[in-house]
This record gives sequence, structure tokens and C-alpha cells, in this order.
Amino acid sequence: MRKRRTIAWLVACSVGLMLVPATEAMAISKAEKKQNARITKINKRLSKAIKAATKTTKSVATLSTTVGNQTQALATLTTLANATDAKVTALDTKATGIDNRLKFIETAAPTIVDNLTKLGTAYQSVEFGRAGIFAGDADLTIAAGGAVTSADIPDDGNTITTGEDAIVVAGAGATNESLTLKAGIRSAESDGDPDKGGSSSTTAGEAGGYMYVVDIGAGFGRVACATAPDPPGIVGTLPGDSIVTPSGTVTNLPLKNLPGGFKRTDTTQPNSSSTTLAGPCVFAAQPGHTYQVHYSVNFVDIPTSSTPGPAE
Repeated sequence: MRKRRTIAWLVACSVGLMLVPATEAMAISKAEKKQNARITKINKRLSKAIKAATKTTKSVATLSTTVGNQTQALATLTTLANATDAKVTALDTKATGIDNRLKFIETAAPTIVDNLTKLGTAYQSVEFGRAGIFAGDADLTIAAGGAVTSADIPDDGNTITTGEDAIVVAGAGATNESLTLKAGIRSAESDGDPDKGGSSSTTAGEAGGYMYVVDIGAGFGRVACATAPDPPGIVGTLPGDSIVTPSGTVTNLPLKNLPGGFKRTDTTQPNSSSTTLAGPCVFAAQPGHTYQVHYSVNFVDIPTSSTPGPAE
């Protein structure tokens, strides 16, 4: 019995020893499977991570390119901004200059307007002296140079001088003949223009002059005016008219007051009714002789104040 038990125990031990490797093999196989499964999962995760990293790398490369482009664009914008700043600075400088000019113009505008108004008034307010010689009768014919026109007469008391050499022919009945120097003013000013209040009772200006006679047929010998005072043979304007000046009325100037009432386009001045400046010059005329009559006239518009306006 004891022997059988021993054998049975040995058999059981043998079987047990046989079963040990199989159990270990089974245990190892399960561990490998788990480990392989974990490795497979890890590989999948690594694959995903690698793909993600690849995408990230591409994105980084794209981003780098974009950043590079943006950096270049920023540099271009910076250059443009600097150029714009320079232009803005230049425009600011010009604007400051323009502002200064505008301020100057605004300051000077009233004076400019006032001066332009005066200039416009003065441009429209002109007056011209007209002078000429007139024969006492039909025995003398004024062939040429019988009348002359002055330039615009200043309004500040300065004179404008004009003159001419008239040619006079003595007729068959000429004996003691006479010549007279006369003058008038054609005006666009208030004291002369009839449309602005000028009339025979207003004084448009003043004038004075002289004349003498030369006999061309007798070798240019001067012919004396019998009625002339010193110098002999020459007649001129004598003082005596009451001339109004800024300092008062005087009678010692060799001038005649010339009345207004004649427009600047009036072609009637001078005429036989105009103001006499000099003469008559009475001389012994020779029938058929030709005479040269030289005359000169100073026209003046003496102001009544020390600050005359442009239309006085």
C-alpha cells in the first residue's frame, strides 16, 4: 500500500512537473500579447504623433514663409511710411508758408483794396488839356498845327507841358493881324465832367503859356507882337486870376482858371469861346507870307487841400 501511494505521489509529481512549463508558456504568451498590443498602440500613437509633427513642420515652414513675406512687406511699409512722413513734413512746411502768406494777405487786404479802389478811381478820373491858336479874321489861314492835346493832367499841382508849331498863311488882304492862344480842359473828374457836376461855374484846372511869331518867308526872322510887354514880341499869360491853393487864394501866378463843363470826349475844345491864355498878338502881316507860330502851354490842376484825392 505504501508503495502504491509512493508511486501515485511520484506520478502526480511527474505530471505536475510536466504541467509547469506549459503553464509558464501560457503565462508568457499572454504577456507578450499584452505587450505587443501595447507596442501596437504605442506605434499607432507614434505614427499619429509623427504625422502631426510633419503637419506642424509644414505649418511652421508655411508660417515662416508668411512671416518672411510679412517682414518684407513691413519693411516696405516702413520705407513708404518714412517717405510719407517726409512728404507730410514738407507739406506741413509748405502749409505753414501758405498760412503765413494768407495771414499777410489778410492783413494787407484792406490796404490793397483801398489802393486798388484809389487806382481804379484815378484810372477813370482823367483830364486832358487842349490848347490852340485862333486868328482874328479870315486874312490869316491856320494851315497846320492849330491845336494840341496834353497828357493826363496830374491832380497834385504838378504841371504837364505841351506845345506845337502852327503854320499860318497870310492872305492878300492881310495887314495888321492878330493871333490868340486859347485853352480848355476835357475832363472825366467831378469838377470838369458835366455828368459829375462840372460846369462853367466850377474850375477844372489852370493853364498858362506863351507864343511868338516867325516869318518863314523872311528867313525865319521873328515878328514882334506889338501888344507884347517884356520880352518884346512875345506874348504870355499874365497873373491876375484868383487861384485857389492849399494855403489860400493867390493872384500872383501866371495862370488862368479853366472852367469845367466839358467831357473828356468833347471835341469842341478849344474853340474861339475858350479861355484866352495869351494875346492877342498883333503883328504886321505880309500878304502871301507864311508864318510859324510857336506856342507852349503848362496845364495844372492845383488841389484845394494838401492831400488831394484821385478825382479832384
